[in-house]
Amino acid sequence: MEKGQSHNSGATPLFSTSTHNSIYKKGVKKEMAKKPMVTRTMQTTRVDVLCLDIVNGEPFNESVVLPRTYKDDGALLKAVEKVINDDERKAVHIVSSEVIEKLYGMTEEKFLEVADELPPRKAKSNE
Repeated sequence: MEKGQSHNSGATPLFSTSTHNSIYKKGVKKEMAKKPMVTRTMQTTRVDVLCLDIVNGEPFNESVVLPRTYKDDGALLKAVEKVINDDERKAVHIVSSEVIEKLYGMTEEKFLEVADELPPRKAKSNE
């Protein structure tokens, strides 16, 4: 992990109701109605991993993108092993890693179609 990067899981929710659509008709710009969006800024970790081909006994590198950030290379290697390790290959060393932050979004309609409904959050008490 690079110096200055956060070690906690880095999903920071951001909600917005703005997108910008416009069309041009005979040289006049006409604004289309804005569609409300649900957005979220997510951090992922791109990892280059040294792996071993168990069958042929040969090393090779593989790139993997994992959700979240990780506190150190040990925690990162454990997460990578769950994705890579099988009967023919094994992850053995983290070569490099990079935290990538991107903004994702979808219309409210699509969100309601694909989202799982959760129970209400418990109210925080001041006791």
